[in-house]
Amino acid sequence: MTAFEDRSLAALFPTASEIPESVRVRPVDHPPTLLVDGKIRTAETDDLRLPVYSRVAVRDGDTLAPVLLGYEPKVGTQEADEAIEASDRAFARGTGEWPTASLEARCAAVDKFAQRLGAETETIARLLMWEIGKPIASARAEVTRSIE
Repeated sequence: MTAFEDRSLAALFPTASEIPESVRVRPVDHPPTLLVDGKIRTAETDDLRLPVYSRVAVRDGDTLAPVLLGYEPKVGTQEADEAIEASDRAFARGTGEWPTASLEARCAAVDKFAQRLGAETETIARLLMWEIGKPIASARAEVTRSIE
């Protein structure tokens, strides 16, 4: 970001060390992953990932710096084609495992997913807070509401 001519405005922003530990984000906790054909791929090198920054900044002297939240995988047409082909195979014109599963089996799978998501409420809420500037209590409520 840029240096401020009016130092009083820059002074309104916290430094990285002033952010409470309970709401800090560590990019290494969120590796960039891509799920294709039932397999999770992790983009471990810079040429395979793109940085994701918060719109919330921290003060570094007279400059504001965006907070690095993590990375997203860099995908192109090859990965998109692989994902489309994998989903086509999985659906199998309506004869695949998921479309032919019973209602009870699908409900159980969704419930299991919701439980696992619930265990990550704090992490998800913290990322929401940084991504869109939402108060942490509101972010927690949104995650809980979405799971319910």
